[in-house]
Amino acid sequence: MDITYLLSPVKGQYFYLYMVMDIYSRKIVGWQVHDAESSAHAADLIEDIARRENIDKKQLVIHSDNGSPMKGATLRAKLVDLDIATSFSRPRVSNDNPYSESLFINTVRSSL
Repeated sequence: MDITYLLSPVKGQYFYLYMVMDIYSRKIVGWQVHDAESSAHAADLIEDIARRENIDKKQLVIHSDNGSPMKGATLRAKLVDLDIATSFSRPRVSNDNPYSESLFINTVRSSL
């Protein structure tokens, strides 16, 4: 799971793309766009994906960076509720999540 900025028509204002990608198939299994970063938005996305994809308990591991929305109480509670394990990037290591990061670079470039 990762979040990136998207440009808006208003200078200095951004949207936030929340995305979950299956690292084996590279399928984007879910995404949402919001006007703010929050653990609640991330939790909502995970719940939506789990329901839509019929995810069984103890079936998934969500990998993300160490950003505050990814470690927030709301998302953590939702992951515990859904019995989804977590994995986090190492501190100050930007290439622990290369698949979503490379996709985001191409997304941002195409929006410029």
